[in-house]
Amino acid sequence: MNAIVMSLQLMNSDINTRGQTTKDKILEDISDANLVKRFIKGDRRAFDRIVERYEKKIFAIGFRIIGNEDEALDIAQETFIKAYEHIGSFHGDSKLFTWLYRIATNCSINALRKKKLMEVFLSGKERSYSSTPSPDPEQQFDAITIRERVNRAVETLPPKQKSVFILRQFEGLRFTEIAVIMKRSVGGVKATYFHAVRKLQKQLGDLMKE
Repeated sequence: MNAIVMSLQLMNSDINTRGQTTKDKILEDISDANLVKRFIKGDRRAFDRIVERYEKKIFAIGFRIIGNEDEALDIAQETFIKAYEHIGSFHGDSKLFTWLYRIATNCSINALRKKKLMEVFLSGKERSYSSTPSPDPEQQFDAITIRERVNRAVETLPPKQKSVFILRQFEGLRFTEIAVIMKRSVGGVKATYFHAVRKLQKQLGDLMKE
């Protein structure tokens, strides 16, 4: 467990390249598959390199889904801990980043569900996902306010719809990649995505008017 913590400390600090050993420099250019093999054989620095390579992307997906920096850091940490503990189950059937994205997405969805359940518990009533936020009559539809409206609308989507929409629109992944990450059919992912788009169109229809 100490090795995991040491690896994850890289997420909160710049990587200091001074004093790198020859082995460290070799690890910078090694493939993901070989990093996994080296780690399984006992080279813990190989896992450090995996963290360095994907920490920003994993944090970004957590932040996009959960919308909070501290919680996104927790999700990233949980993702790499799970990867550390279960990397033996990675057989190279998909890319390493796809496997990590799947873990991060599942962690994010679980965190989002807990967050929404807590909101329901504290408010004493169910939250409506389809309710349209009432815009301020004097609101200026400049770039900032439009982005805020879009972000608020995305926040109202159910967890799976939100995840698929974010992976497609903000992370730029193809439907086939999202299907692998979420362990669903491509058709199911597309259906979920278009349901999300329709809900957003209902909420943001006024922004599309000339």
